[in-house]
Amino acid sequence: MPKNIVKYVVKDENTLGYLIEGSPFMGVLHGSVLKGGHDWKNGPVSLFGAVTRPATEEDFKAYRVALPCDFFGQIKAV
Repeated sequence: MPKNIVKYVVKDENTLGYLIEGSPFMGVLHGSVLKGGHDWKNGPVSLFGAVTRPATEEDFKAYRVALPCDFFGQIKAV
């Protein structure tokens, strides 16, 4: 069974999420309401026209999300 490659990103500096390779959508982990971020309860969001960057450990702290167990493996693979 092929393993999905997951990348953690920040979208438009207001939403922390993850991308599954080959998908045009981002799964939302947490969004900043004050900055206009997306709510995880509304499901995945489109990346059309979005500016994304790789998430850092500091982003997970700022958004108050626990680091996923595969986060550091992602950093080494890049």
